[in-house]
Amino acid sequence: MICLLAFVMPVTLASDDTPTSQMIYPRFESAYHRDNKFIRSEALRDIDWKSLAPEWIRKVDIKKPSRDLINKLKKIKDMFGNSEINYESPIPDKLQKQPYYLISTGGISKLKLRNLLGTARFRLNSKETGILELTFYGDLIAEPTEVMRSLEGGFIMVVNEDCETNISQFGAKERFTASLQDKMITYSYSKEGSKKLSLILHAGHPTEIKKAYHFSVKGSKYIFVHWGLDPECNYGCCKFSYSLFRANKLLEEIRWTRYGCDI
Repeated sequence: MICLLAFVMPVTLASDDTPTSQMIYPRFESAYHRDNKFIRSEALRDIDWKSLAPEWIRKVDIKKPSRDLINKLKKIKDMFGNSEINYESPIPDKLQKQPYYLISTGGISKLKLRNLLGTARFRLNSKETGILELTFYGDLIAEPTEVMRSLEGGFIMVVNEDCETNISQFGAKERFTASLQDKMITYSYSKEGSKKLSLILHAGHPTEIKKAYHFSVKGSKYIFVHWGLDPECNYGCCKFSYSLFRANKLLEEIRWTRYGCDI
């Protein structure tokens, strides 16, 4: 099967009314592992999270909240540091139309969508006697279709049809490097017989490369990098830090994510 794909940076997501045939793929989003079994990521489509919330949350009047609700929110805040209530919802049909893949240290694996995890965030006033604001957001929960030896996050890729995405390791004839100087990182990609590509950005993570590989989708080359640890806490003491680059005529960092941070 031919995989007809093109790349777009997911800055503005298509609305629910956008025909599938007009969307541009692949689309990428940051992904985080949860309980060593599930992957959590933004849904990559507009979701009316309020409409999916339990009825009692949808009917909350923040101008006249009940005393029971205020007490409940205060207890949640004392326990977790915020006044948020999570709720689960089935996967809408519009999210089931395209295949999802996990790009991680373990390689590229197809994902099975499990459910949506919505959040109702209540912002209490300074005296914790009333509600200033109620907002809704959420994430997509998925799991690999095949058992992985060690599940980690990275990035989710959404395509418009199933396709093969074979990964290749770097070696003597094809290299990716990162070097730090004056708080700037120089990324370099080189391949024997081709022009060397470079990119300079402000440092936001260590330059030690724990693992890196590249793969191609519809003629575009992508580079996945798992960065090393940050023992000196120069970049937030994060346990997990990943970048996704595109290397065509230019070298571009199209996604970067980190989690498990102490700062």
